[in-house]
Amino acid sequence: MIRVGDVCEIGYNGETYNFVKYHHQVGHPKKSWWTIKLKVESSLFFDMTKNKIMSSDKKNGYNLMLINKKAYEIGKDIQKNKLFLAKFKYNNINWHGYPANHYIQKDRPEEEVYSKLEYSGIDLSIIRKLKKGQKL
Repeated sequence: MIRVGDVCEIGYNGETYNFVKYHHQVGHPKKSWWTIKLKVESSLFFDMTKNKIMSSDKKNGYNLMLINKKAYEIGKDIQKNKLFLAKFKYNNINWHGYPANHYIQKDRPEEEVYSKLEYSGIDLSIIRKLKKGQKL
């Protein structure tokens, strides 16, 4: 059973993932937080590693949860806006993730990631909205 604070080997190629506490604290004043179960968070990470939906330097990974081909809310930001994009960061030891705010440029995927998202089955209309920072 996975718990907040655990570091687990859950990636497709044995990558380790840290379920950091501050991204699971509802209403954290400075960080976004997950609204999905830990098992779903781990599945998003596993699929990202399996499909290699990463930046070319392999420091950032991304994924979306789709239900009926539509992006599903996975978290909230500090203003309690709905977030849909999972962003995973590698710190040379292990990975951690958080719900990213795609309305902000720094949280959007790198250009080379969009084709990987498309290849993994994400609809082009969703990808275009991500690129432009538009509502999903």
